[in-house]
Amino acid sequence: MSTPAATSRRRITRRAQEHDKPQAADMTLVGDSKRFPRQDGVEECWRVMQPLLDSPPPVHRYAQGSWGPDAADQVLAGWGRWHEPWGVS
Repeated sequence: MSTPAATSRRRITRRAQEHDKPQAADMTLVGDSKRFPRQDGVEECWRVMQPLLDSPPPVHRYAQGSWGPDAADQVLAGWGRWHEPWGVS
């Protein structure tokens, strides 16, 4: 009788033979979990993102090809200005 892990190993072997990389979920089934975030990392992401989801900041529209909205200048207030990249005339 075949176990799920044995089935996954066969699938991974078959993909390797076909020169196709195994999927991250397949690797986890056979004990390689480094392609997935740890629980504490996931919780930290939610800690940072949840306030933005609950109360999103305003969207500042700006013209295509410009350096962004005028409100972006406030981010650099007191630190000087954004400089044009080299080679721009």
